[in-house]
Amino acid sequence: MEFFLNKIPFAPCFDEAFQVNHLAHFLLTHLLLDRMKRCAPSQLANRLEGIDVTCYAVHPGVVKTEISWSYPRWLPELVWTVKLFLRDSDAGAQATLYCATEEGIERVSGQYFVDCQPKVPWPQAHNDQLAMKLWEFSEMLLGLTTPDGKGQRWTFRGGQGGGRGFSSRGGALRPEEKHPRAMEAAGTLAAGAALLLGLYALLYYTVVAATRCRNAVSLRGKTVLITGGNTGIGKATAVDLARRGARVILACRNKARGELAVYDIRRESGNSEVILMILDLANLNSVRTFAQIFLKSEPRLDILINNAGVFEAGQTGDGFDLAFQVNHLGHFLLTHLLLDRLKRCAPSRVIILASNMHFFGKIDFRKIHKPVEEIWQATKSYCNSKLANILHARELANRLEGTNVTCYAVHPGPVRTEIGRSFPWWVYWPFWFMSFMFNRDCDAGAQTSIYCSTEEGIERLSGRYFVDCRVSEPWLPACDDQLAKKLWEFSERLLGLTT
Repeated sequence: MEFFLNKIPFAPCFDEAFQVNHLAHFLLTHLLLDRMKRCAPSQLANRLEGIDVTCYAVHPGVVKTEISWSYPRWLPELVWTVKLFLRDSDAGAQATLYCATEEGIERVSGQYFVDCQPKVPWPQAHNDQLAMKLWEFSEMLLGLTTPDGKGQRWTFRGGQGGGRGFSSRGGALRPEEKHPRAMEAAGTLAAGAALLLGLYALLYYTVVAATRCRNAVSLRGKTVLITGGNTGIGKATAVDLARRGARVILACRNKARGELAVYDIRRESGNSEVILMILDLANLNSVRTFAQIFLKSEPRLDILINNAGVFEAGQTGDGFDLAFQVNHLGHFLLTHLLLDRLKRCAPSRVIILASNMHFFGKIDFRKIHKPVEEIWQATKSYCNSKLANILHARELANRLEGTNVTCYAVHPGPVRTEIGRSFPWWVYWPFWFMSFMFNRDCDAGAQTSIYCSTEEGIERLSGRYFVDCRVSEPWLPACDDQLAKKLWEFSERLLGLTT
């Protein structure tokens, strides 16, 4: 481009992007136009009336290139993750290749192409008068004409077939006033937007995006019990396992919602062996009754998924904190009551839904089971219960060693579920917005539960904590075997299973 710009008869001082991206190419086209006419038909510039030269504007898509090489050094380091959303150069070249080689597109000369198809650009980009003014303005900047109208000029008019035509005439336009401050502000805004997009991409790919369970293990002939299987992660897990041929039993508190879920899961999976049974984990008598009915009606239990959970303040009818009982104590009792059946059907598995919120949890045996009322106390109680889930899986694995029954604690990731439906509105709406922006859907959240339910060869990892279908190390208190044993004994005493 520098070679061609050296031919300008006066010393230019232009904006670099305007000069490289437009002005130099304008001059290059002007200098090569006669050769293009001699070699017609060919494709380069706006169709000249009566001459078989055609041209196309091309959008390559959002492509990974080195166009940002001149940014301040700190900016590319912060926004490099934007490239995760971009296509490679080969994909970006396709529209250019199409317009350079495709036969029969001469009639759409002058059009804008995206992904090998003509598209309608922004209104300003198909303003013929503005195009004519820019042509004349560019000629004047390059010295191809003079302000007094002398020299060769081109006028814009429609060419045949809807193309663009140009012919010589006189006249001139004054250059528009430049606004360097506005351009600088626009550049700053663009850099800020790129930074935010990069940070979002970094967060999305490190926290939100989920690893999928890729195995195709069949569960035909096996029975799966899922608590809270009528919605959210539990329902997504049930759909997948039903597709694999399992007999799936949804243990749900609400009969009407459970029946709707059964209908949906049967329809989506094509498996009619999806059964509803009523279970209220906030009522220990309901847990005992459920276990009795289940053991009488179901000869098998191959996979138990302790999925249900609440994030809510309150007291259960048994006098315990609502989150502690539903998330831990009720599942502890359910697992205890069904354990012999699991052993009889071995190899079998227990999956316990935990959370990385265990990081903020603490096992204080003096008050962990006592009810709380405020939303902030409920948050602490939820974190405590999730720590208890991991400790439960750890101690259960120790006690089941040699039985061919294995268990796994699972963190589903940040997932959009209904777990915050009981929040006050002033907490719920910000929570919903953050969930919408940064949380994965329930299908993605179910992948680790599905993995630990079906993956072959992970038996040696019984008692471990899984995140995104991989073993992960939880927070230090969750690895404390002595604390896990004490919690087990404490839970037994609360449930009256020991004196």
